Amino acid sequence: MMKNDTIHLRIHEWAVVVVVVSCVIASGITGYMAQRAPDIDRDNSMPMTTETLIVTVEGAVENPGIYTVQRGTTTETLLGIVGLADDADTKRMKMDSKLRNKQKVVVRRVKL
Repeated sequence: MMKNDTIHLRIHEWAVVVVVVSCVIASGITGYMAQRAPDIDRDNSMPMTTETLIVTVEGAVENPGIYTVQRGTTTETLLGIVGLADDADTKRMKMDSKLRNKQKVVVRRVKL
């Protein structure tokens, strides 16, 4: 009976060693990743770069709402996705302009 208790204790000790070593490795990886992360301007004076944008579409469109689009998407591409209403007036819109994050696109209606 004493032999089994000793083996059990040794397995328990090894488990503790594995947990400690895992924590040390995880800590090192986290520290390394933190060093490689780009500096972030904490006062938000510089815009953060992302690959996707959130854009709100309202007015004379078939499917108004909030959309997630890729950076570099133009107004024309977005309106092609949401669909224009029959009475949409896009004459004064800059269709080739690239969208910005949190931008609101409002499509006016043709005045009859």
